[in-house]
Amino acid sequence: MSQDLGYPKRVAKQKDLGLNTYTDEQLPYGEIYRGAWKGTVDVPSTDWYKIPITGGLPVSGHYTPSGQQMKMLFLRVWTAASGGAAFAIRQIGAPANASARGVTDGTIDYPYLEGAGAEVLTGTMKAPIHVTEGTLEFYIEEPAQATEYGVAWWGCEAPPTIQS
Repeated sequence: MSQDLGYPKRVAKQKDLGLNTYTDEQLPYGEIYRGAWKGTVDVPSTDWYKIPITGGLPVSGHYTPSGQQMKMLFLRVWTAASGGAAFAIRQIGAPANASARGVTDGTIDYPYLEGAGAEVLTGTMKAPIHVTEGTLEFYIEEPAQATEYGVAWWGCEAPPTIQS
């Protein structure tokens, strides 16, 4: 145990096969990114928040630069609509070699709520909810006017851990 921080800290050790030594286990990603949106759809056309095919704009998003991956570790979607809501998560502009790592452009998930309430998804560094490259965007499918919706997410960004 270490007392450097003023309190006991347990550090897991992992074997570095290249150096044949034990090193402290650390998270491989350092840059934390997050986003959130909460609002009501009160514009004349509900197409505003739909996926781009219908000319909509995302309610939240993040651009991951070339050579980096975003590991989504937390996602929360919610609505006050009694009939529920469907959200869309899209990835746009992934590099050409991203498909070799299982990352492709297009809609990657449709979180769905059957009624008013929230859904929370959590992942770990070794088992994230999603791994994306390029631009990550969040949309509402078929929003109802004067109804509250929301999206909150966070994740870590770093170079791909599996090279193609």
